[in-house]
Amino acid sequence: MLLHAGYSVAFPAWLGGFASRGVHGVTVFFVLSGFLITWLLLEEEQRRGAFSLRDFYIRRAFRILPPVLLFLGGLMVLSPFMPLGIAVWDGLGCLFFFRNLTGGSYYTAHFWSLAIEEQFYLLWPLLLFWVPGKVRLWVTLGLCAFAPVWRQANMMLFEAKNLNWSRADLMYDALLVGALLALAQREAPFRRLLSGPSWRGYAAFLSGVLLVALALVLPLPGFLLPARIPLELLGIALVIKVLIEGRAAVILAVFQWAPVAWVGRISYSLYLWQQLFLPKEPLYVWQKLPWNIPLAVALAAASYFLVEQPALRWRGRFLDQRHGHEIDGVHAKTQRRQGR
Repeated sequence: MLLHAGYSVAFPAWLGGFASRGVHGVTVFFVLSGFLITWLLLEEEQRRGAFSLRDFYIRRAFRILPPVLLFLGGLMVLSPFMPLGIAVWDGLGCLFFFRNLTGGSYYTAHFWSLAIEEQFYLLWPLLLFWVPGKVRLWVTLGLCAFAPVWRQANMMLFEAKNLNWSRADLMYDALLVGALLALAQREAPFRRLLSGPSWRGYAAFLSGVLLVALALVLPLPGFLLPARIPLELLGIALVIKVLIEGRAAVILAVFQWAPVAWVGRISYSLYLWQQLFLPKEPLYVWQKLPWNIPLAVALAAASYFLVEQPALRWRGRFLDQRHGHEIDGVHAKTQRRQGR
């Protein structure tokens, strides 16, 4: 949002350089998403002996699709009154999550990140399901190490300016670093890294921030350029580890502060709706500062309470009902076997 708000003519010029770094918020989102999804799958596997791919995709559909459908429906309603420039192919790319591979309207451009995430959701659980538990960590580490090599090879073959940097294969390591963190957290030695005096948590947090700063701010020699993204991802993962361990209590309290936590809860809908209010060339007063950001937050909150929350409740009832039918089916089969 800071990046997009920076396009506005009313945005403070002295904040312009900082706002341009806002795109890296998506990178943080990718790492955190990879961690959370992998952690939840591993938790289910620990409880039940295996995780259900079908349940995973059902959970994702209920979580992701309702706010998307609301947003796309809103664009359809507005299209006769606003020059949104959304073609049919553009809408299909958003709906079926391949928008990162196509061009289209500015008002759907932010779907590139959702497309990458959904493509990851499609493939990563399958890989996690089929790879034996003992080698998952090493396979994931190998894929993470291969990513900068693959990016560099693409840059050498096609030149950076000719690449579509929204391709999932050029950005997958952001999600996989989060997945690697979730896998590593299952290993006792890794969990104990921050144990002991509280200063270790603060030192680790500061180290993570400095790694990100090193990657984003300091000029790196040409031969070190491929290390820029891995450094940033490592720094983000280190910060997340400090927070999930509950270390660095003062910093953790900032993230647990009620207003920050509330923004976190509505962040998915906020990410969807902010695009409508923060265009590069604002045409209407409600697309300009200071009205655009409060209006985006208000619509995101409405989406969260009126769409996201009911959808999650329906998801819970649907999965409970489905599991109930499965249990009844197992009992019926057992009774038939006993009858025979």
